[in-house]
Amino acid sequence: MLSSLHIENIAVIRSADVDFSAGFNVLTGETGAGKSILVDSINLILGGRATRDIIRSGEAKASVSAVFTDVDEATLRFLAEAGIDADDGVVLFRRDITADGKSYCRINDRPVAAATLRGCAAALVDIHGQHDSRLLMLPERHMDYIDAIGDCAPELALYGEKYAGYTALCEKIDDLRRRSADREKRLELLSFQCDEIAAANVRVGEEDELNARKALILNRQRVVSALSEAREKLSGSEEGNAVDAVYLSRRLLEGVSSVSSELAETAAKLEEVYFSLRDAADRVSSFLDSMDVEESVDEVEERLDVIYKLKHKYGGSEAAVLEYYEKISEELGLISDYEGALRKLEAEREAVLAELKERAAALSAKRRAAAARFEREVLEQLKFLDMPNVVFSAKLTECDFFSGGAETCEFLISVNPGEPPKPIIRIASGGELSRIMLAIKTALAEKDDVATIIFDEIDTGISGRAADKIALKMKEVSRDRQVFAVTHLAQIAAYADRHLLIEKNVVGGGTFTSVGELDEAGRVEELARIIGGSRITDVTRESAAEMLSQARAEGAK
Repeated sequence: MLSSLHIENIAVIRSADVDFSAGFNVLTGETGAGKSILVDSINLILGGRATRDIIRSGEAKASVSAVFTDVDEATLRFLAEAGIDADDGVVLFRRDITADGKSYCRINDRPVAAATLRGCAAALVDIHGQHDSRLLMLPERHMDYIDAIGDCAPELALYGEKYAGYTALCEKIDDLRRRSADREKRLELLSFQCDEIAAANVRVGEEDELNARKALILNRQRVVSALSEAREKLSGSEEGNAVDAVYLSRRLLEGVSSVSSELAETAAKLEEVYFSLRDAADRVSSFLDSMDVEESVDEVEERLDVIYKLKHKYGGSEAAVLEYYEKISEELGLISDYEGALRKLEAEREAVLAELKERAAALSAKRRAAAARFEREVLEQLKFLDMPNVVFSAKLTECDFFSGGAETCEFLISVNPGEPPKPIIRIASGGELSRIMLAIKTALAEKDDVATIIFDEIDTGISGRAADKIALKMKEVSRDRQVFAVTHLAQIAAYADRHLLIEKNVVGGGTFTSVGELDEAGRVEELARIIGGSRITDVTRESAAEMLSQARAEGAK
């Protein structure tokens, strides 16, 4: 759970330390006091988007840190895989934002990427605000709730894998058919290109070899002269040459090597030199003999011109030309045997389609069971939340295969007896959306391992008995996990296990927001303010005290 929060220089908060407890935590305060800043700060810890606009005016940076205790095993494993030690179940998150817009994240004082922060924090806190209620107005998001309550992720993944294979085959077939429209023309072109490249018989590195041969031909006279003289010096002269001189020197030293180990080593080195010189002499002689065969520079240039034209037409290098040749050879084979290739691809597609249908059927069956269960549980919660006559339906409609399955989902609702259910986007008011969203959250609670839930002003448009019901429901949810509620309703605040007041004050020309826990007297005063506004009387205080007493009694049941 979230145990504490430290905020520095976020909007109008210069510095604030807030401790939280298990159970039901409520935050209240005047409009504009900074309640949203507290939620925004928690959002930053969860890896939300950070901009320099949130930094308090005149400050160079802002920071938020939060301590989570009793962290679950799954999150600890996630941290361990990221190289972060949290064996004691305590995790410290920290986020710093500088005036130049840069953001720095840490977990247990170790620098991490924002993605790591989001991946870890998402399993710890779930923030539900008015925006989430608006998501109910988007039918394309409705299936997400069905998949969540039905644990459909494994079946959806298997379906998605097969759907990707099916669409890939469809694209191949469409591409083959498009190309077949001008098949004869394409066949003629590819055949010409294949024949041209095959006839050239180009190979990687040939151009470099030809340029070297060309340089050799153009400098033949100078090369032959140099080689002839080198061969003469190494082994050609009868009066004396390098090979014979070294050989003779080695024999002379071997004759006296017994008198000195140094002479023996020198003789051995001369033997190595002798064999190296003899090898060099053979190489020079062989190269010189090859120069006796005259080669025309025109022949080399003709070959270089062939390679140049191929590179210009089919790629910037010999390797690119050969790669293009392989590609068009494959395409030529497909076009040449168009009917056979098409039959093969269509047979593959039919086989994959059969598997896709099986996986779609398995996913659909699980979704329909989940939708029925979802309807029952949401209806049960809505009746508790003072909507006794509501009719709620998660309507699944078959459709063509797409990445999300073979059916769509849309929530239908009727809030008045005798009226048929209609799309939620056309029927529900703001207050009804809030209650529906709370009902869904409650229905999903068993599937959700998140230890902390934050309800950010979801009580908009709600009053009277409905507010009492929502308060009771939040109190019920808080028995299994930590719950926060930012609220303007006294009925909800009265059920809190811990009541925090957010106040904004002007001191010395500056605006400051503070957060403090209320004692019993403070809670009565704050509830009286919420009930009566600026005019707090003994009657409103008595009403507030009675509301607290009743809430304790109801909450204890």
